[in-house]
Amino acid sequence: MSVRGLARKVGDLMRRTHAYRTLFASEDGQLVLRDLIAFSGLHANPTAGSDTHATYFNLGMQRVVRRIAAFTNMSDAELLRLSQQLEEARRGEETDD
Repeated sequence: MSVRGLARKVGDLMRRTHAYRTLFASEDGQLVLRDLIAFSGLHANPTAGSDTHATYFNLGMQRVVRRIAAFTNMSDAELLRLSQQLEEARRGEETDD
């Protein structure tokens, strides 16, 4: 992947992470998140007996909430690490030229 492509991915990830954090840090966002956790059965066993379709459906519902949790819990240190990797890649391309 080129440095420009990597920069775009890191920038998109940082914007998306900021948006998730901002949204779900609010009082309304917390209310919605609690509702999604309950609705998705996040802490329930997803298996539905021998009905594999229902089991996969339940797992999909839980995955959505896990994605939100992953974005809202991504630390600033992780974002900084991504930015540092980008900078290292840029320096590497400059020395290759």
